[in-house]
Amino acid sequence: MSQPGVPQTVYAYLHPEDEDPLPPVHSGDVYHYTDIHGLHGMIRDKALWASHVQDLNDPTERLYGWGVIAERFRAYPTTGDAPVVRLMQDAIEAARTPADWFPDAFVLSASTEPDSLTQYRLYGQHAATLAGGTWTAAPGRTTGASYDLGTAWRPVLYGPDEARPYVDRMVRAAVRIIRATPPDEEPTQHAPTVMQMLETLALHIKDESFQDEREVRLVFSVPSRYPGITNVRVTSDGRLVTFVAARPTDTLAGFPRYAVRAVRLGPLAGSGRIAEAIQLHHFNHSGLNSAWQPFHEAHKLPVERTQTRLVR
Repeated sequence: MSQPGVPQTVYAYLHPEDEDPLPPVHSGDVYHYTDIHGLHGMIRDKALWASHVQDLNDPTERLYGWGVIAERFRAYPTTGDAPVVRLMQDAIEAARTPADWFPDAFVLSASTEPDSLTQYRLYGQHAATLAGGTWTAAPGRTTGASYDLGTAWRPVLYGPDEARPYVDRMVRAAVRIIRATPPDEEPTQHAPTVMQMLETLALHIKDESFQDEREVRLVFSVPSRYPGITNVRVTSDGRLVTFVAARPTDTLAGFPRYAVRAVRLGPLAGSGRIAEAIQLHHFNHSGLNSAWQPFHEAHKLPVERTQTRLVR
């Protein structure tokens, strides 16, 4: 069930026999490339920061996915179904200029490629190793339900051909919601849910030219003013960004774990001092258990896991 004030998830509206309208969950390790400031923040806070979709470095990136969705909807058989056509067209048009009412989405990006020289060059000389699978947007060690749309790392779909089957499934689910509106209700009341579903999928669709990044994304749906969940930070380029703290969920213990499991260092990262700092963080119960520098002779830096509690 959703929490008070938190939108329902995509899956609340699907039939048991429906295929997943989002890409399959990636359960293996993922790698978040960042600079030393980003790495330090993740280790210090034991979390990653999922930024609001309108605060991304390129907030228009999501429009590519919406364009793919719009193109497929033009081919959807909705003859004589005016309310469906109107609401879907309104949703697609509204996506171009998100307003305050637009469903809030928070995004985390990573890669399934562990030592990408391109990504070390573009994003920073440090790759934080993260657990795949399910994460939560709850702060600290808060227990309870997660606040999200399918809180799991899922691969990005590159180009219209790869995205098409998922777009078809999501459009079918959205159309079903609108068609199921009781006669005494307005179909427009379902607009936020439909927008939320389509926005989540749109954020998992990118142009084929980015395919070598092998990106996976974690998309949360949390109202930006939800108490205790969202916060604001200042970026290195002087922007205010709304974010939520995200951590992997320990399904057995029922509480979030530390975000960063290990660190991989790019070819231009200084090894000695970083190794010492990582050791210090390790002994301060950060959850780190190893550091690797794959492009140098000192392949594995001397970080020993001495207490099993450190990996919690």
